[in-house]
Parts: sequence; C-alpha cells; structure tokens
Amino acid sequence: WACVQPFHQGQVSTGRGLLWFFPVDNTRGKEDPVVQQLMLSIEEVIEKEDYIKQKVPFTWMAMYDKLQSPERQGKKTMTLSACHTLGASVGLGRGSVSLSEEVRACL
Repeated sequence: WACVQPFHQGQVSTGRGLLWFFPVDNTRGKEDPVVQQLMLSIEEVIEKEDYIKQKVPFTWMAMYDKLQSPERQGKKTMTLSACHTLGASVGLGRGSVSLSEEVRACL
C-alpha cells in the first residue's frame, strides 16, 4: 500500500502502543472514539491528494449524482447511449465540447 496509517492511541496488553490497525467497536458506530480517529486519519490522507483539489464542472457532479441515484440502486452497468441521455439531461454537451466527448471525459 502506498500509505498505511498507524493508530498511535491504541491499547495493547502492556498499555498504550502503536497499532497498525484501528480496532473499532461496530456496535457503537460513529460514537466509537476509534471510528472518530479513523475518520480523521482518512481525511488527513485524502486532503494531501492532488485529485481532491482538482476542479470539475458542476454538470459532471450532477451526472455522478444521477448515476448514484436511488433509482439506479443495484444496477451495475449502463449503456453508453443511456449515459449520453443522462448526460444531456444534466447539461453535458452544451458548451464547446460535444455531448459524446464530454460524457466520455466525465466517465
């Protein structure tokens, strides 16, 4: 892995220690302090990635939202022509780039 984050506040049999995993209590959900620390660690790593700061057109985000919509729940594939229809419905292809080119770039 390119990045493994240690859990510095981990509890070991001799007291506090360095763990290479985050032992979570799944019954506590987000209330588990280890889950909270894990979420912070993930955010810290992600914020350092260049692609996070990359700007994308709003219409691309609308396309992504449509692809992830509840109506598509459980559907793993979509034809390219259906992607074109979906893209046109959110405003792709209205600028200097054709609908086909923008859909491909978005995907």
